[in-house]
Amino acid sequence: VRTLAVPCRFLDIHTRNCRIYHQRLQAEEDCIKLTPEILPTLAWLPEDCAYRKLLDDDDQRK
Repeated sequence: VRTLAVPCRFLDIHTRNCRIYHQRLQAEEDCIKLTPEILPTLAWLPEDCAYRKLLDDDDQRK
């Protein structure tokens, strides 16, 4: 498996938001639905990702 630094075709690179957010899981089979359960397994999320920050904050409270 090789990881490439290629953004999703639906990513708006200026806003960093998905252009088709509500249809993303149907339109892109590789799209991952982020849930609290899988966040700890996603080491590739950037440190400034809001989901990563929420997870880190939650870990610090424990």
